[in-house]
Amino acid sequence: MVIDIIKNKKDISGSGTVPEQQEKVRGRLAIGLLLLFAIVLLLSVMYTLFGSITPEKSDLIKYLLSGLIGMMGVIIGFYYGQNTK
Repeated sequence: MVIDIIKNKKDISGSGTVPEQQEKVRGRLAIGLLLLFAIVLLLSVMYTLFGSITPEKSDLIKYLLSGLIGMMGVIIGFYYGQNTK
């Protein structure tokens, strides 16, 4: 049974092949990360326009946005690196 699962790349739960499940998870991660980025970007723009910005708060916004952009770059690069095989 285990050898059949490995040969056919079927998941034990029977809900699809392993590559199909990987694509679903990757899609969910990408959507979640893009939503998080959009929320942080929107909140930082709103805070900049309507709130009083201090150098400390400006640095916090820079750190949050640069970290999220870095994570998005790593995830996208890893995803396309996996698909080139």
